[in-house]
Amino acid sequence: YSYTYLQADMANAQGASRKDRKSRLVHNQLNRDAAPVIPQALPRTIIVEEFAAARLAEIASLKRALSSTISNNRASQDVPRHLRRRASSHNIYRLPARLRQRARDEMDAVQLKPRGKPKRRERRRPSNFMSESERRSSKHCRLETHLWHAKRMHMENMWGYRLSLEPTDKGQRATFKASQHFCTVFDASATSCLEITGDLDMIIQAFRSILPPDNIAFKLSSTDYRCRQTMIHETDRYPYGAIAACNIMCNPNPSSPALWFWIHPAVHDVVSALLHRCLSSTPSVSIVSTELLKFELSGNRCQSVLSNVLRHDESCPENQSRVWNALSSVRTQSSLPSGAVLGLQVKNPKTFSTAQHLPPVCELTDNNNRIAPATEILVDNLLRNWSHDLSQSLLWSPDYRDRVSSSILDPNCTSVPVLLVQRLYRESQNSNSNSGWDLILPKGWGMAFWKSLIYAGARAIGFNDRRNIMFEQGVPSFPDGYPDTKAGAMYAAYIAAGFASKHERTPKAKRVNFEVNKIVSPFQPDWGLLLPVESPFSTPMNELCAVSQSADKSSVFFVLRDRPQISHIVDTGQSLTCDISSHCLIRVRLHMCFKGVPYDNALVFVPSKDMCDQLRIHKNKWSCPSDVGETCSLVAIVHKGGFSLASGIGVGFGFASLATLNTLPEWDPRHKRWLVLIRNVNSQQFQFGWMSIANQT
Repeated sequence: YSYTYLQADMANAQGASRKDRKSRLVHNQLNRDAAPVIPQALPRTIIVEEFAAARLAEIASLKRALSSTISNNRASQDVPRHLRRRASSHNIYRLPARLRQRARDEMDAVQLKPRGKPKRRERRRPSNFMSESERRSSKHCRLETHLWHAKRMHMENMWGYRLSLEPTDKGQRATFKASQHFCTVFDASATSCLEITGDLDMIIQAFRSILPPDNIAFKLSSTDYRCRQTMIHETDRYPYGAIAACNIMCNPNPSSPALWFWIHPAVHDVVSALLHRCLSSTPSVSIVSTELLKFELSGNRCQSVLSNVLRHDESCPENQSRVWNALSSVRTQSSLPSGAVLGLQVKNPKTFSTAQHLPPVCELTDNNNRIAPATEILVDNLLRNWSHDLSQSLLWSPDYRDRVSSSILDPNCTSVPVLLVQRLYRESQNSNSNSGWDLILPKGWGMAFWKSLIYAGARAIGFNDRRNIMFEQGVPSFPDGYPDTKAGAMYAAYIAAGFASKHERTPKAKRVNFEVNKIVSPFQPDWGLLLPVESPFSTPMNELCAVSQSADKSSVFFVLRDRPQISHIVDTGQSLTCDISSHCLIRVRLHMCFKGVPYDNALVFVPSKDMCDQLRIHKNKWSCPSDVGETCSLVAIVHKGGFSLASGIGVGFGFASLATLNTLPEWDPRHKRWLVLIRNVNSQQFQFGWMSIANQT
């Protein structure tokens, strides 16, 4: 802006108004900033085709802009103001016609969008619940009582099944109380049943190579028609190569001889393949896997519970119904012959209620609860001689089993065949509470009888509860109580993996340092240490680990289950001298002399003669030195230990080396036990304890 224009403006502004001055300043400013305009000549003619082709893209873009909306509203939000509502309907015909196609496209886009996990309310609907259950059962087989257990117990996938572990409401004490004074029921339907039909003599001859040499259980089962237990070994490897413990039942009908092998699901495939190989040379013998259900009832009141649930039908044979009525007067089933089998034809449990207990079937003679003389004589004859005719049942017929299983929904089906097998461990500490009945049912009738048993007063237990009950009774459970089998080794590794994972999650300052304690295998028993090797405390930690690993790979051991040899050891306290005793283990029971509890994987050592003398002199006032492990040898390892509710003390069960039993200095002939030193893996303290021979099967 030049100085001349500024002077002129100031001069003019003196005599002009404020409005004129402002307009003049704006005019001057525009003239200063405006660019010079250069005139350009327009074309004289236009080619219409070229002009339209050049503007075609612009026209298409304009049409798209006019047809599309800029807002993010849905079709239900673009209705006229007088039709707007707070919640819109899913019915597109309630919208104006111009918005219906747009609403239909929006609904299709929502349906095509992948949905997430359905809500729990939708999953729990009856139709969706059954379909989801069938989908999950394709991975792991489910028992017929799975839905009942899944609502009340902790479940886990084991051996191809979805099994219950323990209830969610009570602890171990409640389960133990029920097993002692009432009745417990366990669904053992996961146990496989292999039916072998054919000539019994040919079957016994074929199985001679896989069963113990005496074959007593197998022969007795085929003659007295009771349920017997035996061990199955690899072909011609007895006493090595143990596979599994099985129960054998024989059909009493001579016209259709058959055998039932009850096998644990962990070894079903192995045993089935072994039996097929043994019977491959006998074409007249066939092996079929049956679909039978099995419930295990234990406790003092299980006879009362079964008497309320199993009510014999009119079609039941007279001798069987008469025996079942007489057994209702028996206080406990432990007085019956072990392995006795009773067949019954009972009423459909859906047709009556078991909540109300029935009066006793046997007539009482006076107020002292003494039964009639005729019933007393019948019961006494049953205890002395159990007739094999009582084990006859229609459940042995495959055709009848299939017909009954398919008629579960038939309202006219009023009779169901069942089999009762008496279960008793004679060598257990409390035979009354450990005895019971095994109820065998046809397929499809599991929930009907299960609910009736629960309403009658039985308490349902899981797999862990069953293990704890057998621990209280001193009876080994398969597969964890059979370390010489592959199934037992796999289960021990499975349990050790859980303990190791928990140990790794614990901070280092809060967990046990097993390396300082010189413990080679803190999470599972290392049976190789019981074989002829050096003492665990005589070598450094690195050399000890190497010795243990080499012993596990090169050595083979077995568990002694021969009753004559076990009886000799119990009576004399000395093992038989043989070449294989160095590779032989025997099941033992341990408990502390004073205070303390032997826990899992605890080590048992041989005390010296001086230690035994000091203990005898000072009694419980003398404490064992902490460095005795350097001079003592290992004799046993605790397999399962803890506080026993039945004994009121700490009890442990393990396996001892048969060759080391002769080196034990202190033998108590009165109680038939040895004095030993016990040390837990989480401690460096040695405690005195007593070791005795335990039940082997």
